[in-house]
Parts: sequence; C-alpha cells; structure tokens
Amino acid sequence: MEFLREEMPKHSFYAHNSKYDLAVLLRYGLKPGPLAGDGMLAAYLFGEPMAGLKGLVGKKYGVRMETYEEVSGGKPISKAPIQDVGRYCCADAWWGKKVAEDLESELGERALKMYKEVDIPLVGNLVGMELEGIRFDREGADKALDKTRSLAFDLIQEIGITAKGDGWKEPSEWKDCRECRNGRK
Repeated sequence: MEFLREEMPKHSFYAHNSKYDLAVLLRYGLKPGPLAGDGMLAAYLFGEPMAGLKGLVGKKYGVRMETYEEVSGGKPISKAPIQDVGRYCCADAWWGKKVAEDLESELGERALKMYKEVDIPLVGNLVGMELEGIRFDREGADKALDKTRSLAFDLIQEIGITAKGDGWKEPSEWKDCRECRNGRK
C-alpha cells in the first residue's frame, strides 16, 4: 500500500464512473493524480441514458464483457480465484480508458470544453463533499428560504393563483408570460 500511496499521485488516471472510484481510493488513504477522463461522463454528454461500461462496450464495440456476478459466482469477490479477479479488473481498466478516450475524441467543441472544464474538475469536489460533508449555514439558509417564500408569494399574486386548503386554485384567465411565452390566456 505504501508504494501505491507514493506512486499514485504522480500519475493521471482514467475511469468509468470516476466519482465512485475516487471515493473508494480516498477512503483507503490513496490519493491518485488528476483525473484525465471518464467514459461515463462523456457518454452522458452524448445523451446515453444508460452509461454503464459493459453496456457501452457492447453497443460501441460489439464486445461482451464478463460481469462481476460471473467472476464472483454471487459470493464476495475475495472468495473468487485471484486470476479471475485480475482478468476482470484489467478488462474493466482497459475498456474504461478506451471508452473515455474514444468518446472524448468524438465530442464536439462545446461539449468537450464542458467535459474538460466543468465535468472532470467537478468530480473531485463532489467526492470531497460526500466524504467530508458540507458545512451548513443555518442562518443563511433561513434567510434564503424567507426570500424565496417572499418571491413565490409575489409571483403568486402577479399571476393570480390563490391557495386553497387542498391545493392551488387557478384563475379563469391566465396572464400571458412574456418571459416563458406560455401562450395561455
């Protein structure tokens, strides 16, 4: 483990669902180098509703990857033969990097910019918040809630919706909203 603690920060890494991988590494005291890419994030930018690695590899390359259940036999992974676990982990790592690199190369200019400047850097921040928690400013939250309630009340008055005990009552005529162009009259 000491070798990994020393070497990992020196190297960037690719992952598929890097938020999960980074959280696990950090929980075990391993701090990797910067995230270079994440195939799952890139797939989401393409509008893939299911961006799991095995599904993407099957769809994009026509390759069926071995599943965790096949390797573990439904038991803890520590009970599976080490050569099977090694083969499974190496395939996940190799395909994870390949999918990330290939999808990155196919992203348009704007999507690639968002991916590199927003999505990738955000992963570390999200993991940090999950592991450390988020400092909560109760007083600030109460003030923001009061302001939101006031704005909501003003909006309700403006569009003419009144509250009833069992829900909202809509007016007989809607004012046309110039901002959203709802088109209701």
